[in-house]
Amino acid sequence: MKFNRRFAAFAAAVAASAVLISGCHQPEFEQLKPTKVKWALSVIAVSPGDAQKTAIQGMVSQLAATQAMATNVTWLEKPADAAAALDKAAASPGVDLILLGNASDNLQAVAQKHPEKRFAVLGDENVPHLSNVRSLTAVHKNVLFLAGFLAAEANKESSAPFSVYVDKTRPSSDPDWQTVLAGVRFAGRKDAPIQVSKDAILPPPPSNTGKAASNVTNQKATLSGRSLLLLDEMPDDVWAKIRDRGMKCIRTDQSTKGLAYQSNCVAQPATLLQEAVGEESQLLQAGKWAAGQSVELQAKQVFNLTQPELFLDKDLATRLDLIQEQLASGALKPETW
Repeated sequence: MKFNRRFAAFAAAVAASAVLISGCHQPEFEQLKPTKVKWALSVIAVSPGDAQKTAIQGMVSQLAATQAMATNVTWLEKPADAAAALDKAAASPGVDLILLGNASDNLQAVAQKHPEKRFAVLGDENVPHLSNVRSLTAVHKNVLFLAGFLAAEANKESSAPFSVYVDKTRPSSDPDWQTVLAGVRFAGRKDAPIQVSKDAILPPPPSNTGKAASNVTNQKATLSGRSLLLLDEMPDDVWAKIRDRGMKCIRTDQSTKGLAYQSNCVAQPATLLQEAVGEESQLLQAGKWAAGQSVELQAKQVFNLTQPELFLDKDLATRLDLIQEQLASGALKPETW
């Protein structure tokens, strides 16, 4: 009886708010109703493509049928709607775990207000360190390896090395930089990309003495090649300085928030929502879910080509699928390059 009451409370809470947020699609609660509810999972995410949306709904039905797990999926129209949806989900009785497909500015406040509930956030590395929150990301080295490979592919029209944006210049020994270089070598390029720092593009204002801040390069930024790999997230004011260059951008972050340079983005990490739903539901069912962690999810698809027509190689999408399969199986190891 306890499980049936929990299901009734959860279902009633969903039905009570037919539309969680203004402008959003009506929440879908289409799982097969289990006779006994052991766990209740709430998924909040920006609506993906139709294929992935169908796959997620299929998983939801399977979870209900095989694991007696009630699952509510709320599709958002835009990332900014996540905050209101999170408030609603956290206030719903009977919810055991809330999986956020994108970051929400009110996560820390909501998680602290509801310490009895579990929260998992996909693709955000800046998750608050709380006893009931954890983050889920793609395998970092695979993301950077593919980013280096794709930046080299996007730069095929140029004999000059491509550019890499960094907050601060990375030393040659930096592990992230070494992984990017491995991807460049895998693509067959022998030249090293050029790092361009934030201060080189947008120098800080002079100090009170009228002199430029110490240890800061005042020379004008030199962008090289046709592609720009974003090893760090670029602020809007920095992008405004170089927008007219028409660089083809390759993102390495997994943020879902709107970014000024998105229209120039030709490749970016894929959303891992399916993998996250599978991982979190399995751990919840097994009683092994643990907070305070940053977990890397294994996935067959790590990167998406957002504008494949801007690459010279028209078969790149097929090649990328094969490379990602090799990375997932372990047949291809970035560190060997």
